Amino acid sequence: RKQGWIEDNETVVLFNTATGLKYVHLWTKDLRF
Repeated sequence: RKQGWIEDNETVVLFNTATGLKYVHLWTKDLRF
């Protein structure tokens, strides 16, 4: 906000899309790439 990137009326949403990659050993063989 200090730098003006985010206004007071805006919402920031973060998506962590890499968490599944930490647990590849838990996937079934059918789902592995």
